[in-house]
Amino acid sequence: MKRTILALILSAISAQAAAVPILQNTSFETNNITTTGALAYKNRITLVAAPWTFTGGAGISRDSSDWGAITASGDFFAFLWKTSAITQVFNSDGDYDLDFSFDLVDRTNWGTQNQVIEVLLDGTLYSSINATNSWTTFNLQNVAIGAGNHTLVFRGTNPQNASDTATFLDNIRMTATARAPQNNVPEPASLALLGLGLAGLGFSRRRKGVGRVSAT
Repeated sequence: MKRTILALILSAISAQAAAVPILQNTSFETNNITTTGALAYKNRITLVAAPWTFTGGAGISRDSSDWGAITASGDFFAFLWKTSAITQVFNSDGDYDLDFSFDLVDRTNWGTQNQVIEVLLDGTLYSSINATNSWTTFNLQNVAIGAGNHTLVFRGTNPQNASDTATFLDNIRMTATARAPQNNVPEPASLALLGLGLAGLGFSRRRKGVGRVSAT
């Protein structure tokens, strides 16, 4: 009984800290690409790499596909081909400063690359980047957010009638630093659960005390 009550209390407490902003599947390793050397974009296959979404000429490639890239790490990387976007929505429980880093490299086995990659958060453009011929880490620092849902977008800008340009993306990282003490006041439901748990622990102790008295 006591273990059950303690588990409920710990669950209620941990639930309060569940919305610190994080990104998931940041190297695109979780996906539905199964064939060696394959890549997925547009209508080639229905690409699944939750919680990312892909629009236009965006997709994921295995290492050493026919697009000629070796991953920065792992077995997969994402790409932004012509006009395209890769998007993830994440949640925050309060005010944070975010630092981002990510790796980019241009496709090198097809013509001259002049793709421009834009990085946006909640519709605000924070950076425009021209990648190079080798994997390079780029940083975006001190991006302020508040509580609620937020949308991170990597966007390729070349029009569909432009040359066959593509930039590869891997190893996205986000670090969140609280800007002010977070609102850790438990919700009413959690307060009620905590109160019931404490009451249950007290009742359990009283029952054990009565049992010892009656046994003597």
